[in-house]
Amino acid sequence: MSQTTCLKSTELVGNSGLTVADFRVFNESWSQIDSCVEPASYIRPDDAGSILPWPYTLAWFLIHFPITLIRVHRWERVQALSIILAIITIWFQLQAYTSSIHPNSILVWMPIFVVLDIGAMMQLAFLIIEENGFRPLLKALPATFRSNGGRESESTSNNSSTLQTSEELRVIATDKTATDHIESRPLNNAIKRGQETPDLVGRAWIAFLALVLGLLLLGIQVFGLAMAIAGSRNKNITAKWCSTLFTRGLAVESGCELYDVTPSYSQGIGCIKLKGYEQYTWLKASIIIISLSLAFQIFDLAILILVRGTTRWRGAKMKRPWFTMFAGNIVLLVLIIVGVFQCQHLPRNVDKNVTVYEHNKALNESYTCVAHLTPYGVRGAVIGWTDGFLTSWGDTYSPKSY
Repeated sequence: MSQTTCLKSTELVGNSGLTVADFRVFNESWSQIDSCVEPASYIRPDDAGSILPWPYTLAWFLIHFPITLIRVHRWERVQALSIILAIITIWFQLQAYTSSIHPNSILVWMPIFVVLDIGAMMQLAFLIIEENGFRPLLKALPATFRSNGGRESESTSNNSSTLQTSEELRVIATDKTATDHIESRPLNNAIKRGQETPDLVGRAWIAFLALVLGLLLLGIQVFGLAMAIAGSRNKNITAKWCSTLFTRGLAVESGCELYDVTPSYSQGIGCIKLKGYEQYTWLKASIIIISLSLAFQIFDLAILILVRGTTRWRGAKMKRPWFTMFAGNIVLLVLIIVGVFQCQHLPRNVDKNVTVYEHNKALNESYTCVAHLTPYGVRGAVIGWTDGFLTSWGDTYSPKSY
């Protein structure tokens, strides 16, 4: 197979002490180099070198988008589900942060997902407060603890209250005059208050959880913005790309550049270190997207504060976090498109056919072969992203024997 090199003869190959000239001596005809043992194999990103695989993002979008539509007209029906999704998002981001907050890992800890959940939490808190009032909700929060402590007293006074109620009913039955109206109204009001209290307490706790989770999500978002700004100033961001074709290699030549091969700690295959072009792109994109998200959140906050709950436009209630709802779903769609595109292309500055420099210590032979590389696909994205996302699990995720 025809393959040429533009490297200098004195250039060192890996850490073996050999030069390019040593490999040329073995290959008498440099233009005719055999293919490597494996016919072809994909090159994939190593730990934290891939964004969330697009099938995962698609599943996340298919969950969030219908809920977003329901939040426009029937937000009461998805209160608990919105809380659960916000908790999952918080866990997701904290897990990514604990694995690595280095700018090399920006593709794993991208904090651009949280805008949709922040809008949902703002909507829950403001609409519940508007519907029930701030003070009644605030007073209802301690009612949970008071009701637990008051159960014993209620059970001991059950018999006496039953007797008292029966006596009242006898009086009402014998005297069907104005006394009936005076006695029945307090009784009906007491029953009504007893029916509303559990519901009010539940709404109070949902509003409280929405407020707490919203603040946590905002903190995660601002922290991610700060880390992205700091990481964008780093000029030495790199990314490892691995392939089974590099396992026995000392170095890989592509585009007149020679890359040393190092073992992958996750799968035991060979990796080369490239400039982190994708990481730089996502650091800048994260800064822009998070900044816009913060602006959209401020706009939605103004809408939820200033717009009345009865205001409508073409039949739709306007007191909704419109900006974050649209922005959050658009971000997910963009990530799906980018994920599909990335897993179907080779990394930048890496050719489809590369030269692998190998050295057999047992035979003391140095030789080269041509490796045929293919895009990593969904499988490579899943491996690269998961290895980075669960790095903090240590041996629980990747035992040392691997």
